[in-house]
Amino acid sequence: MTFWGWLGNNSSQIQALAGAVAVFVGIAVGWVAWKQKGAAEAQAAAALRQTTAAELQADAARQQVAAARQQTETSLLIADRQVFPHISFTATTNRGHIDILNNGNGSALDVELNYINGNLGDDLLRIAGKTLVVGDSVTVRIDEGQAANPGLRLTYETVFGTKYVLEFQWNGQISQAVNQKLSVQS
Repeated sequence: MTFWGWLGNNSSQIQALAGAVAVFVGIAVGWVAWKQKGAAEAQAAAALRQTTAAELQADAARQQVAAARQQTETSLLIADRQVFPHISFTATTNRGHIDILNNGNGSALDVELNYINGNLGDDLLRIAGKTLVVGDSVTVRIDEGQAANPGLRLTYETVFGTKYVLEFQWNGQISQAVNQKLSVQS
């Protein structure tokens, strides 16, 4: 008997065996697919937990950065206040002249004195950009009429870069600065 003959005589049994093997292979493939599905679901759940943990870490890092920024700003503000210049004005023996004195704890940088209406006198231009260290003073000649109304504007910076504007009117009758208003310039 030849192979083909034997195959023909036993074809029903071979088909049954092949069907059984196919069922077992199908079951095995299904079981592997089911296990892969479970593993994929577990991996997705782990990725979701990891994403949530990363979001929490990022939020904590943002809060730390905000706290550090606030602490730095507070430290700079404290340091700026510790070296704050205090500007005062006094009359000189020459009428129409005033002394600008820094009697604070720090230098006043880039000092400028102008009339509030924008007019400039030669003496006022002379102090533009000047630095007044602690205890330093400068004498300037002013037009008492313009210095009284609308007044004078003194601008300066601290060593930490805070810019201040001091507006005042000069009362020549009592030789004093009046209506002083100090503000921080943005």
